[in-house]
Amino acid sequence: MIISSWNIRGLNKLVKQIEVNKFLTQNKLDIFGILETRVKENKSQRILRNKFRGYSSFCNYSKHYNGRIWLVWNPSTTRVTMLQVHAQVLHCHVHHLVTGRAFHLSVVYGSNCPVKRASLWDMLTAMAPQVGPWVVMGDFNILRYSHEKIGNLPAHLPDMLDFNNCLSSCGLDDMQGTENDFTWFNKQDPSTRVYSKLDRILVNGDWLLTFTQTAAQFLPPGVSDHCPAFIDFPWDPDPRSDLNSLICWIDHPDFHHRVLLLLGVVGIDKVRTELNKCFTDLQLNPLSEELILKEKELSVDFWKLKDAEAKILIQRAKIHDIKLNDAGSKFFSTKIKERQQSQLIGEIQDLDGCTHHGLHKVGEAFVDYYKQLLGSSTPVQSMDLSSVAQGGCLDDHDKLLLTEPVSREEIKAALFSIGSNKSPGLDGFSSGFFKATWDIVADDFCLAVTDFFKTGFMPKQANVTLISLIPKKKVVQTVKDFRPTPVAL
Repeated sequence: MIISSWNIRGLNKLVKQIEVNKFLTQNKLDIFGILETRVKENKSQRILRNKFRGYSSFCNYSKHYNGRIWLVWNPSTTRVTMLQVHAQVLHCHVHHLVTGRAFHLSVVYGSNCPVKRASLWDMLTAMAPQVGPWVVMGDFNILRYSHEKIGNLPAHLPDMLDFNNCLSSCGLDDMQGTENDFTWFNKQDPSTRVYSKLDRILVNGDWLLTFTQTAAQFLPPGVSDHCPAFIDFPWDPDPRSDLNSLICWIDHPDFHHRVLLLLGVVGIDKVRTELNKCFTDLQLNPLSEELILKEKELSVDFWKLKDAEAKILIQRAKIHDIKLNDAGSKFFSTKIKERQQSQLIGEIQDLDGCTHHGLHKVGEAFVDYYKQLLGSSTPVQSMDLSSVAQGGCLDDHDKLLLTEPVSREEIKAALFSIGSNKSPGLDGFSSGFFKATWDIVADDFCLAVTDFFKTGFMPKQANVTLISLIPKKKVVQTVKDFRPTPVAL
């Protein structure tokens, strides 16, 4: 599913109509918000009929004579139910017919008058408690931060404060994706050129929990002076971490007996149901010794599982300075998804300048690049071994130290020096797992380490690493803008 909004700055000219139709069809948009059309109502139906054939539409002429916002959608893939219509926003419920997923969408074209914009902030704040997953996109005609403008007079700080207060009240924040400091420019000479970030894609916490792989893109402005805002839904299953051991289970009384079995927290719902049933039964027979003992046993199990659930959330969210009794909340889940979203790369250019969109295409572009960079051989000059002897040499005592067998104590010390919450290896087992089960795995663990020092052979599976891509700069565009860093396993 693909959604876009674009301030086209007038749609009366045929060349603009052709370009917008081309943008719609080439990108296979399911929903398209068109802003600032400047088309009179008596001409709108002709343009919609001729240039958006097969699409359903809704316009806000009832609230503004110029129909500031048009919303068109593909009825064969999407069902749109209009909920609220205003001069500055169209608010609707969207149901994707292919996947059955649903969310709320607000397409915004904010007034350039701060007083009128205040009513927009009030409307969004009123909508926030009534929505689930929510995306708000369009031209807000105001900045969030002062650095989002170059040229002309600086942004008015009180107006930015009102905008940010509204977003805070609504629980909205910028969707992660292609970073664009500027989405509008006045196309004037260098001496009078102005750049601003007026267009945004904002989402709430429920969106991050539901749509984990969506990423924002801002495409080149083309025939407008605004960049089109663009969201591509891959609709693929969430990429899951191959995480077989979680540190929370180390405290479980049966942990050592079931060390190779993942004890998922899915059992918490079953325990909760049994506990609720037991409570209901106690209402009918409050003095039953059997029910009282069962209720106490279930309560202990329930809180152990809740504690384990909290530890899982902390470990996955990588938040260490908060109390456990705050865990399991919506805040935690949102933080996890925010972290996952920040790691998404929605689009990237390869070395030939071709742009790749979507997680799979982006991944292939990086693989191809690093195959060329790391997978190719380059002739190197042979080392002059005679020069080695001219440097410092080890004495006999140091030579013996290097060739001495590695002791179990040294292996254990090295393992136990690693933090228990460090990322696990590809097999899913973290250092915390091996430390907690040392009395069980010590012999096998030490045998594997000492065998390497004896034979010099390390199985390929044990030497596999993950490559993490660290951005070299704030705005990244090409595969060369990332620094590959191996993740210690």
